[in-house]
Amino acid sequence: MHNENKKIEEGRILMMVLMLLLVTTMMHSPEKAIAAEEGKVQIWSNTHNERIEHRSIAVGDSNPNFSIRITPEGTAYGNALWTTNNTATAEVTGDESGATVQGKAEGSTRLNLSVDTTKYGRLSYDCIISIYTPINDVSGKIKKATKLYRGADSDSWVRTEKVRIGQSFVIKGSCGDYYYITMPDDYKFDDERKQREAYVAKSDVHIPVTSIKVSKDNIVMKKNESEHIQTELLPELASDRTYVYKTTNVNIAMVDQNGMIKSTGEGFAVVSSNATTDGKTAECRVSVYSPINPVNGTTMEHARLYEGADTSCRIRKDNAGKNEKLKVIGKCGNFYYVEMQDNHFGEGDNRAFISKSDVYIPVERIELSESNLILNINQKKKIMVKIYPEIATDKSVRFYSKMGNAKVDVEGIVSVSRLDEDIIWAETKSGITTNECTVQVLSDKIIEKLDPQGTFKISSLKTDLDGNHVTFSKCKGASEYIVFRKGRKGGWKDIYYIYNNDSKNQRHVFDMGAKPGEKYSYKVLGYYKYITYENGRLVTKRISKAVESGSITTGEPTLNTKIVRNKKKKIKYIQLNWNKMSYDYGGKHQKTEYELQRKEGKGKRKKIKTFNEKTLSYKDKNVKKNKEYTYYLRAFYKTGKKNEFPEKKIKIKTK
Repeated sequence: MHNENKKIEEGRILMMVLMLLLVTTMMHSPEKAIAAEEGKVQIWSNTHNERIEHRSIAVGDSNPNFSIRITPEGTAYGNALWTTNNTATAEVTGDESGATVQGKAEGSTRLNLSVDTTKYGRLSYDCIISIYTPINDVSGKIKKATKLYRGADSDSWVRTEKVRIGQSFVIKGSCGDYYYITMPDDYKFDDERKQREAYVAKSDVHIPVTSIKVSKDNIVMKKNESEHIQTELLPELASDRTYVYKTTNVNIAMVDQNGMIKSTGEGFAVVSSNATTDGKTAECRVSVYSPINPVNGTTMEHARLYEGADTSCRIRKDNAGKNEKLKVIGKCGNFYYVEMQDNHFGEGDNRAFISKSDVYIPVERIELSESNLILNINQKKKIMVKIYPEIATDKSVRFYSKMGNAKVDVEGIVSVSRLDEDIIWAETKSGITTNECTVQVLSDKIIEKLDPQGTFKISSLKTDLDGNHVTFSKCKGASEYIVFRKGRKGGWKDIYYIYNNDSKNQRHVFDMGAKPGEKYSYKVLGYYKYITYENGRLVTKRISKAVESGSITTGEPTLNTKIVRNKKKKIKYIQLNWNKMSYDYGGKHQKTEYELQRKEGKGKRKKIKTFNEKTLSYKDKNVKKNKEYTYYLRAFYKTGKKNEFPEKKIKIKTK
């Protein structure tokens, strides 16, 4: 292995010997001393006024600054030949005036020069050429004791014999097994040259990771979804390009070493990519939300919107303002996943995360968990209130008792102290109420007989154009009633339920399902329902009593006739009276009219008159004694079809 410094030293010794011989020769024969001087050729740099021992050229670049120098000065020469040892690495073109070297590919080669002289014959010289691929200022360090060279060749001279471990430098290029580097300004080379560039074996260099990036730094997922991330390490020349993935919480997000993230549960986690050496880390924030049915809400004052479910995530909007409308579509720990109004962020995606404490969600509906409570005296039971939506901000409610027989505390605990029923419900601050819950108390006293005085009856049965009116008295002991109807065909059919039995003696039901012209009978069933224990089970029992009415034709008016005479007992007129009929469909009153017709004996029917709804009587003065008269009365509403409704027929004989 050749050593450039050694070659220089040997040259110096040889030069001293030659000068000594020259002086001795000149003392004896001056002419022979001059003739003994040797001729030399060198590859010379006119720019730096020095012989060229090494040059670095970037791949694709060329250096035209290669000249020829002959000593002794003035020596004639010709037939200059320029060559390189490896034309794939570097090519040279030149002549007696100089040469240009072009870098072709990474590597080290030698540039050779030979010329013919008449006095000294064929002279030659060579230098090292390093062709490097440029690298954008990548930092490196020496990882073990090594040497720095002038060129990318161990045969080039050594600039530093032993470089300390940890020495830093900047990489300018790559040349085969060597890096082309720049040393710091304060670094001292053994050769004491000011030039800062040198070459070092790649195997002796550690290039640290300066940065690490992941392809996604924020991911929003539902449970059991997967997302893939990729890692980029810089620089690409880093000595150790390995990395590992980690997660802060496997119960929220798991990650394999291929960068596949799988969401496992609601919450926030950080997935990191960590360089094996040099301590560089990149993070991807993962928010796993639980979807919910969309719920309307508004922002509180100074609400902040984030890309993920944590305050470490990027802020999408620093101050959303107060009472801005939003729609909650998911939840994630202490955050809601929301949709803001279109273009809220000035872009297509209008979703973000917001702290739950910064959102107001009103109550839309509430209901009691029970609709009927059965309690013993002095027994307590708690009823729950279901709030819709479940994430409503203010879930406070107040309980109420309708009759005061049952007590309900602020926690919904119901208690009773006497044998009576009650109805309880709850209400929010905003006035939204629950369904009613009936409270029943198990009684140790059971009514054995209803209506002991026998006063229970259907007291009135009337008809109108739009239905029938059934009025019945109170059945003592009954707590509930069922009204039945029977037409010409079929049996009894229940049509109405009455569940209370207050102090009113009369109860009224309007049967708007009765058809005009149809004849109906009605039955009312009063019953007492009680609950008792039998064989360890709650059993519901009833005792009942029923009363029936006569029949009535729907829409048929009543018609009464009376012969009115004078003092001499002669007939003055026949007085006709009828009841008022009405039609109030859908809460809108329709004007009623009455059409009265008469037939004398077996003659033809003739219309007497059509009366308005206020007229309920008529005096027929056109009558004779010993005659039979038949009257026909039909009630109808003006805008309807008259023939839909039945007519009332009545006969009367005069004497």
